[in-house]
Amino acid sequence: LTTEMVSIILILWFFLTLCVSADLSSSESFPTSYIIATNEGMITFSPANSSSTKINPRPVIGVDFRFAKQDFFFISNNEIFYLYYSYYSKVYSNVIPIMVFPHTLSDVVVDWVHLRIYVASASVGAIYEATITGSSRAIRIAVDKVEDLAIDPYERQLFFLSNGNLGSLDLRNSLQTRHSIIGPMTSVAKIAVDHHEAIIYLIGQDVHGSWILLTSDYTGSQHTELFRGPQLTGATALDAFNSMVVW
Repeated sequence: LTTEMVSIILILWFFLTLCVSADLSSSESFPTSYIIATNEGMITFSPANSSSTKINPRPVIGVDFRFAKQDFFFISNNEIFYLYYSYYSKVYSNVIPIMVFPHTLSDVVVDWVHLRIYVASASVGAIYEATITGSSRAIRIAVDKVEDLAIDPYERQLFFLSNGNLGSLDLRNSLQTRHSIIGPMTSVAKIAVDHHEAIIYLIGQDVHGSWILLTSDYTGSQHTELFRGPQLTGATALDAFNSMVVW
């Protein structure tokens, strides 16, 4: 990847080429690739041979993956799109607009179990729940700004950032929780959920301004520090899958 491309990365995605019967533990049969979304579009990048392929030319603010279908949902400006993978031609061929919102969107996550899409609008402090058919409802939460989103679709836990604070929303009963401090981390910059392990990864700073990567359970009561150093400074994205993490 060129320096120019890295500088505009908005989201990184660990992406295993999945099918319904895929063995997720088989790294030889299903090698890891990266889905990189930038303001110049989306590309797939293979670290094995350093090759890349553009799959969508639209500028992308956020993207999430629909497991078992190899499809993507992404947001551009104030609109949700669905990027369809064709098993016949083996390419991403169709970009389907789903719906337009009145505000600019800041992030998107997909509940692929219940087929719901969650988008955040940083400007109005709201989270919207949308369906593939284009219906939506606003989920009002007690914060003035919503930034990153992360979701565990099995436990129905939706995590969000607001002004450096981690919050969570139980989608089963609308119970909202704020996690003010997790371990040594006093300000959170990026979050990602590994639903297989039921843990959340966080990049943030401690009271001295040092950058930390740590994991936590969903309650914020148990944490493990994984890494500390300047390599975390200015991280624009964070993702995790099967105990792997990338930023």
